[in-house]
This record gives sequence, C-alpha cells and structure tokens, in this order.
Amino acid sequence: MLGPGLAARLLAPHEVDLPELSGREREVLECVARGMTNAEIAASLVISPVTVRNHVSAILAKLQVKNRTQAVIRFRGEDVTG
Repeated sequence: MLGPGLAARLLAPHEVDLPELSGREREVLECVARGMTNAEIAASLVISPVTVRNHVSAILAKLQVKNRTQAVIRFRGEDVTG
C-alpha cells in the first residue's frame, strides 16, 4: 500500500530534461503536452502560428520523433521505440 501523497507523485506525469531543446521549444512542447492546438499555443505565447509550426518541426527533428504524440511521450520520460 502506498500513501496518497506518494501514489499521486508516482502517477503524475514526469517531465524529463531535454537539453537539446531551446527554452522556447520547451515552452511550446509543454503546451503541446497540454493538448493545445498551434493557434492556441500562438495566442498563449504571443507568437505567430507559423512560428509555432516551425518550433514544433524543430522539436520533432531534435527529439528524432515522427509526430507530436511521440514528442510528448519522450517529454514524459517514456520510451517511444515500442
């Protein structure tokens, strides 16, 4: 049996450090992980949707993943190879 505090920490999403990403790319990835669209991310970060798209493309390339879902999985510290 686990106490409620420990259980909550173990079940909470775990974000890993991704030093290959810039600060802005990490902000964009955090928004992607929250399920935000490019338009929502652009409005939230006060940047253009084209800039968001460029950041997402750079994130995918740097993390060597095929899509946003795999990027979020990597961000959460899970294996994307399976």
